[in-house]
Amino acid sequence: MTVALYLPAKVIADSIPLIWPHLDRFCKRFPDDYSLPEILVGLLSGQTAGFMAWEEEKRISHAFAFGSVVIEHGGQKCLQMAGIEGENLDQWQAMMDDEFTRFAKDNGCVRVRFIGRKGWRHYLPGWKVKYYVFERPL
Repeated sequence: MTVALYLPAKVIADSIPLIWPHLDRFCKRFPDDYSLPEILVGLLSGQTAGFMAWEEEKRISHAFAFGSVVIEHGGQKCLQMAGIEGENLDQWQAMMDDEFTRFAKDNGCVRVRFIGRKGWRHYLPGWKVKYYVFERPL
């Protein structure tokens, strides 16, 4: 059975063999935006929260997601999910969403925000597309 769990900073180092393939694929997909060393420093320091979809019986990780609690205008907190990578989405997406919600509430957040490609909207029922992010190099 697959479960979704938050990985505190103190267990990230032991989890690197499981999450490395996800982080590696994610960083290769977005080389201008993310690097493995930067993500790992954030995870190991606790500045970045890590979440894994884990199948205990097979001892495999199906997905890994990461994000940070940010302070928004007015002092409200938001769990801003920056990246997610995995396979067999139907097996873990709802559980991962529940885990994001639990973590966010436990950390005083009033919302969860997911930064992702447009296609994710099909997999996030109940989420509102608020805006698109536009970018240009300088």
